[in-house]
Amino acid sequence: MEQPFADKTREEVYAKLCAAIDLIPSGDALHRRTARIVQLLLSSEQDESYRAKTLTQIDNFFKLMGANPGAQPTLRDFAKKLIHMLLARVVVEPNAVAEAETEAEAEAEAEAKAPDEVECDDDGLPLDRPTDVVVVPAPQPKDRCDDFRELLAEAIWMRVSAVITFFQRHNPRLDRQPLRLFIFSPDFGARFEQVIRKAIIPAMMKSRPVNVFGEKRTWSTVAPSEFWTLLSRDEDNLFRAVWLNSWTTAIEQATASPRQQAAKSAGGDSRKTTGKTSTKNLGKWLASHPDDQIPYLLPPLSGDLASLFASLLYDLERNTLEVQWTPLRQLYEQELDRRIYQDRARYGAFRDRLLEILERLPPRLGELMAVLCYYNFRRMSLTFLRDFVRNKGVNQFEWRDSMPLLMFFLDQPDIDEIESAERAAEERRLEIAEERRRQRIAEEAAAMPDNAVLWRR
Repeated sequence: MEQPFADKTREEVYAKLCAAIDLIPSGDALHRRTARIVQLLLSSEQDESYRAKTLTQIDNFFKLMGANPGAQPTLRDFAKKLIHMLLARVVVEPNAVAEAETEAEAEAEAEAKAPDEVECDDDGLPLDRPTDVVVVPAPQPKDRCDDFRELLAEAIWMRVSAVITFFQRHNPRLDRQPLRLFIFSPDFGARFEQVIRKAIIPAMMKSRPVNVFGEKRTWSTVAPSEFWTLLSRDEDNLFRAVWLNSWTTAIEQATASPRQQAAKSAGGDSRKTTGKTSTKNLGKWLASHPDDQIPYLLPPLSGDLASLFASLLYDLERNTLEVQWTPLRQLYEQELDRRIYQDRARYGAFRDRLLEILERLPPRLGELMAVLCYYNFRRMSLTFLRDFVRNKGVNQFEWRDSMPLLMFFLDQPDIDEIESAERAAEERRLEIAEERRRQRIAEEAAAMPDNAVLWRR
């Protein structure tokens, strides 16, 4: 089956990618670019398992060979053979091919140039390479588990951690002052995993249908990555319902007043958990600690938060988020932070794309995506986020109803002072840029002959 490469053949695409790879001098950059090309070429949902295995092989090979002197030719040959195999065997979308080519060429040219040859913006950052974003990979699950309960925990965490680590990507050049929302912090991720393993899984195991399913077969031969493929539609719906109910019950117990808890105990509430699986301290378990590497904000526990936690397992996967993130990043570089290899986007294109994402993703995930942009894109600002919220209402009540998580982020202490400092820094940056532009025009005019005409828009 011929791949949809528009007006290009596989050989042309392969040659272009190989030429870009040949220009990348460092092993780290080659490792990063090879993995990125694989992510783009294997971006469809049906390629998820194949993509994960391929990325693991890339990481292992570069770790094995990277420390050896003179390994660069071997690494390049490995990257080329891998790309050739993917282009030959996998049906790839044309926009993924185009993006792989564009990014590979940009990084190769940036790596190959001498520092004084790279065109920079007003902040001294190169204009010929993509925005710096450090992507955090999802942790790898165990190969095998001893019993069904352990397998269920590993299979659930495999899916959930892939989504959580997506939101932990960051721009190392940015040092934002506001506290991050919970999902952006690795410290929260570690606590969330413990809550799943020590509270949610035990609650799910109290479900009789789940236990009946667990007795169907010997699970020690099943890998966590295979678990979800073994479920029928009815079984998948069963686990979805039990997972959601476990989170809803956990948060209800954590937010119940002492009188409500006593009433439930007296009434023999079948959903009540006891002992080690009690979740009345759930808020404390998930809250940020003073010694956290990245302190974070956690909104009050609520049914809305229970739905968000539940959606991390079933309502989306990491590739769905990547598919939304890639054009968002492109539009940012086309409209707000131009790169020399990008076309100019129309005014408001980036904002409109964010509004579309709000409708496409489950509730609250679109808001998280907007805040994620703030922590990765330097031209984003708190003012932009405030203006963005106003697209969903005309007053505080409507804004809090439509975007409660984003409003919670904007309500944190000292946010007004931080926003004012950001605005002042941006105004100063624009003033300096204008001074440099005028100085450059004056220098060009001084260097020209007296009878020359200088045209300047």
